[in-house]
Amino acid sequence: MVTAHFIDGDALKDSGGAVRFVTAWLGREANSKPFIAAEQKRLQGDLFGWADQHPSRPVTVPPRRPRARRDPR
Repeated sequence: MVTAHFIDGDALKDSGGAVRFVTAWLGREANSKPFIAAEQKRLQGDLFGWADQHPSRPVTVPPRRPRARRDPR
């Protein structure tokens, strides 16, 4: 997701410069409920969603070899 933010140069200077402005902005966003929920979901993972995106090849079972027969004597 790309976000653009336009700000007046004087307002940017008043906030402490570009680095401080962006750092504060990212800090506020990182503490927002939607970001926290998305981060928790990302950290938890989704096994079934992953499996749907990565279908496995059919499992093939090798044929059984016949057992050696014993002589009943």
